[in-house]
Order: sequence, then structure tokens, then C-alpha cells
Amino acid sequence: MTTTTPTTEPHLLDTYLTYLRFTTILRVYQERARRAAEAGMTHLEFLTDLLAEEVRDKRDRAARSRLAAAKMPVIKTLDGWDWTWNAKTIRREVIVPLLELRILEDLSNFLLLGRQGLGKTRIALAIAHAACCRGVSTLFTTAADMINRLYAATADRTLDKALGIYTRPTLLVIDELGCVPLSKEAGDLFFQVVAKRYERGSIVLTCNRGFKRWNEIFADPVVAANIIERLVHHSQIVVLKGKSYRLKGKETIDTETEA
Repeated sequence: MTTTTPTTEPHLLDTYLTYLRFTTILRVYQERARRAAEAGMTHLEFLTDLLAEEVRDKRDRAARSRLAAAKMPVIKTLDGWDWTWNAKTIRREVIVPLLELRILEDLSNFLLLGRQGLGKTRIALAIAHAACCRGVSTLFTTAADMINRLYAATADRTLDKALGIYTRPTLLVIDELGCVPLSKEAGDLFFQVVAKRYERGSIVLTCNRGFKRWNEIFADPVVAANIIERLVHHSQIVVLKGKSYRLKGKETIDTETEA
């Protein structure tokens, strides 16, 4: 009696891999099979190696997709940060642990306060980047851009839909609060975002003024107080002090703004 060894037709395997959307394995399996045979790998080792590459590629593609969806103006990390500049007030042991994203565990917020040029935006971008790489849905926006979008949505009666843009992500990063004053209507819109995310999602916020000066940002002091209350209730606050990175080497220029 003659026995035969079953064979797998390449086109049939391609069909299966396409159906399962194992696009990386589909691209590399023939070459990897040749290498595995030369190396004497077991079937289990070969299969594990293929699946590991598929998982790596899927994770990379997902991270790139989240980075695109996050709308960051640039990709920034803390690599290359000059920790010797303002070393007494901006310390590595305080800033670097923020990238571990513990604020997400209890849906708390992280508030970065300080004058211009101290790295608030870069830290916020680094946190957003870390979140995307860890599979966290993230959106980065400036306060002005967010308010302008909500204003437009108010005009065409799609405010609920627009608010959803800022409430759905697990992490919302709002940069540059305080750069321009907000009218009463703008303050009300800002409050709606904060209120809808309260104890439902985390906010990273950068602002160039301390809380006592938020009445200079918001036209309505009651709204300002309500926003502060909700942001601070579950939060970590870091106040940055020191000399501007942007004015490094130009110390005679004084644009000091106290936080």
C-alpha cells in the first residue's frame, strides 16, 4: 500500500492567509520557509517566528494609525532633552515617569503650568506619543483650534457631534490654554468638553498661567472656577519654572510670565 504525504498548494495557503488578513506572513512565508529548512527549525519554531513577525507588523501599523488620528503637529519625545537646562526646577525624575501614563489608570488629569519656552508642549507631545504607542486612543489639539471647531459646529447645529470628537478619545491633550483670552461663549464650550470628560477620560493640559490668573483667560469667573474644580479634582499638577529654551543664548531678552 502506497502512502502519500499531503502537500499544501501555495495558492491555497495564499487564499487562507488573505482571508485571515495575515498580510505580513503572506509576504514573507516562502522565503522564511526556505530559511527554516536550511536552519533545521521545527514546525513549531517556524510557525512561532512567522506569527511573531505578523504581530509586530500589526502593532506597528496600529501605532502609526493612532499617531495619525491623534493629529499631533509633530512627533516629539523626550529623547535629547537637555536635563541640565533648568535642572533645579525641571527634573528628570518628575517628568519621565509621566510617560508611564498612570493618569489613565484612574481617569485623572495632568496639568502643566508655566511660562512660555519651558517645554510644556514638548512634554505634552511626548505623552501623546507614548499613549499612541501603547494602544491608547489619543487626540492632540490646541485650545484655540478646539474652540474654533466647536464654534463652527454651533453655527451649523452639529455641536453634539463635534463634542464627541473631544470626548471619545481615552486621552485628550489640550495645548496652549492662556495664549488667547476666551469669550464667555468660548468658555462655555471649553467647560462642556471638561465636564463631559470628567471622571470618564483623562486630559493633559498646558497653560502659561497659574490658576489665580485664569480669570484673565475666561471671561466668566464662575465658568473658570468650575473648569478648575473638575480638572484639579483628579489630577497631577507640575509647575515649570526657569529660563526659556527658545531664548537660550539670548538671556538679555526678558519675556517673563509668572505661572
